[in-house]
Amino acid sequence: MMNKYLLILFLSFSILGTAQNDINITPEHKTIDSLKLQLKKIINKINSRDKATPKHFTSIRDGKTAAITHRTNLSNACGLFVNQVIQKHGWLSIPKVGKTANNNFGLIINFAHDSIKTKYKSIIKTSVLKGESNPFNYATLIDGLLVYNGKLQVYGTILGPDPYSDEFKMRVYDISDPEYVNQRRQDINLNPIEDYLEKYDVEWDIPQKKK
Repeated sequence: MMNKYLLILFLSFSILGTAQNDINITPEHKTIDSLKLQLKKIINKINSRDKATPKHFTSIRDGKTAAITHRTNLSNACGLFVNQVIQKHGWLSIPKVGKTANNNFGLIINFAHDSIKTKYKSIIKTSVLKGESNPFNYATLIDGLLVYNGKLQVYGTILGPDPYSDEFKMRVYDISDPEYVNQRRQDINLNPIEDYLEKYDVEWDIPQKKK
């Protein structure tokens, strides 16, 4: 299930200053329990920033500049944190830290820069295929890398406002070979796209096939 603060991946960012002032990028943990607590605190900070009231700017240009700065700082902070944690502990799988901490770590890496996602995507996939990591976080990571680099997503996790709708409705960003999307989702133990889209009131009418 998509956590609501993950919508930040495809909706507008709140403009609230620099992320590095809010995220402790140094993993101050001596035990797995202290690390799990720190993961929770970081996610809570990201979530609270998303809920907070944006600042007002004198021009659209200034607002856009601040938004870009915020995204860059957030990506850098999360990326540095992820690197430090993995170098010390390896990938934080469910057997190692539990479902909640694994999910939180997967969310944090989704906020990191593309270079960090690319660096660790293979070890995350291995963990997912073993049933030791949240498959949705992996699918979102892969789809995000594709969509935001002008390519077609493969799991159908990235949505955005439908420009052809008179109401504020969501649509699925274009998917590569959409008739096989459920097979790809099943391969990583992810639920069918119809179930995923139902909560966003998005219809899916492409018949599914298997190779």
